Amino acid sequence: MTGSWRRSQRSISALADSATPVIVEKTLEILEEFIATRASGLRTFTEWCELRAVRRPEEVNRAIVEAYQGWLRTYRRDNGHALSFYGQAGRLAAVRGLFAWLARTERIAANPAADLELPRQPRRLPRH
Repeated sequence: MTGSWRRSQRSISALADSATPVIVEKTLEILEEFIATRASGLRTFTEWCELRAVRRPEEVNRAIVEAYQGWLRTYRRDNGHALSFYGQAGRLAAVRGLFAWLARTERIAANPAADLELPRQPRRLPRH
């Protein structure tokens, strides 16, 4: 029994060693996509703020974050389509994450996006 257990341990070990680079590579791809998405969401927010003469994080309050959320609801892309619920939620999550970090590191006194509710896709009844 001990011999077969050791053989299986070696084969599991060999499998893990060969899979590790693939797992690491896939994880890095996912992280790169996540960072790019968050950066895009923050870029959209900072551009929106610039147009309203809001240039410093300390100037952002709850009303500004809610106004941005309202703007996202009415925003139309180049093709005329509105942002999906997921598109809105992703951009707002980036803003919420930024202000959570700024508050946690005491760069701002309070998080203006702390209680912000992200949009959710409405649930539909099944078709039967």
